[in-house]
This record gives sequence, structure tokens and C-alpha cells, in this order.
Amino acid sequence: MPPGSDPQKRPAPGNPPPRPSLPGNPPPPPRGNRPPPPGTVRRQARPPTPRPKRRHHHGRAGRARIGLLVIFALFRVLDFLFLLGVEPEAMRSALATIITSALWTTSLLIAIAFRHAWARLILLALLALGTVALLIFIPMAFDKPALLTPLIGALLVDAGSFAWLFWSRDVHRLTSRDRE
Repeated sequence: MPPGSDPQKRPAPGNPPPRPSLPGNPPPPPRGNRPPPPGTVRRQARPPTPRPKRRHHHGRAGRARIGLLVIFALFRVLDFLFLLGVEPEAMRSALATIITSALWTTSLLIAIAFRHAWARLILLALLALGTVALLIFIPMAFDKPALLTPLIGALLVDAGSFAWLFWSRDVHRLTSRDRE
């Protein structure tokens, strides 16, 4: 035998040796960009499973923030109406009460807008106490008709705000731990 000649052919370096195909075994998968050998059957890709349809309204955080702005505006309008109906002798104490209320409600509404659930609970408690207090003060306000309209308006806004903050899915979505 001459040197350098090999009686058995060896495959080129880097290519694996061809596998013998046995009857009943599928051919090996194609490599690279080569088309599959003729006679092979390609499996069809399954279509993605459809998402189940949503049947319930889950709320939107954007609508909750708009509602919080509306509540803020209603509170400030009621503060202004209350100041118009207060007698000059009681103006100093009424102004202190209004400023305190404005600071607390504003800070709590901002905290709710920033997704703090504790702020919602505190505001609900304050609105419930305010609604009960207004129910007590309204019969006393029949003597002063200038205060009757702002007190009834405050009762309606407090009760409505309480109901919206308590039952709104938008607010629940905004303050829940499951983020959008």
C-alpha cells in the first residue's frame, strides 16, 4: 500500500458520519437552511390557544385617577361654599377647619393616586366619620339657612365619595397589589 492512501474512506473533518436509516425510524432532522429530504412529512404547528374572553369589568387605573380629581374638585367647591355661608364671628375657626380638611384630603387623594391602599382606607374612615357628623349637624343648621345648602352638599359629596371609593373596581384596581 502506498503511503498516504487509506483503504477506508474517512469523512471530512467537521461533518459527522452519515447514519444508516433503519426501516421504521424517521430520517434525521434537516440541518441548517437545507430543505428537508423528499418524502418527509412536516408537522403542522399548532395554532396558539385563544385567550378566554373577559366577562367582568376589571377596572382601569386611569379612570380612578380622573375620579380622584373630580372628588378633589368637589371638596374644594364645598369648602368655598361653606366659607360663603359662615358668619364673620366664626370665620377664623371655620378657616382653620377648612385648611386642615383640605390638607388631609389632598394628601390622601395623592397617596391613593400613587397606589397606596392604606390611604384609601384612612380616607374611607374619615368620610364615614364626616358623614355621621354631618347627619348630626344638619338639624342644627335649620336655624341658619345659609349653612344648610353647603352642609347638605357636603353630606351628598361625602356619602357619594365614600360609596365610590368603597365599591369602585377602578379604585380597587388602582390600589391593589396586582399592577397593570
